Amino acid sequence: MPLAILRTRKLGSMSEMQHPAPGLQGYTPAGTQTNSLAIISLATAVLSFFAHVIPLVGGLTVVLIAIITGFMARSQIRRTGEQGMWMATSASLSGSSTSRWASSSSWS
Repeated sequence: MPLAILRTRKLGSMSEMQHPAPGLQGYTPAGTQTNSLAIISLATAVLSFFAHVIPLVGGLTVVLIAIITGFMARSQIRRTGEQGMWMATSASLSGSSTSRWASSSSWS
């Protein structure tokens, strides 16, 4: 019985097989773009280390922006399937650790 199934299978010719173009091995399709909020949250998390010297704005404001946009980006990425989950997660973690560092150093 299994031999009958194998005999009915047809193989295509080599010209019908599709191979990727040689120069496009690492190409990602346009549908998988990086989430904009993830990029913003990562940028504000990096800038939060230097924002403590800016008067009126302060580092805590920038840290809060990094944490909030990080969580917003994570929910958007789960919904849309975009790239950038690592950016949003690292920005949220970096922002929360920076806020803890800033609050502990300001009270000491």
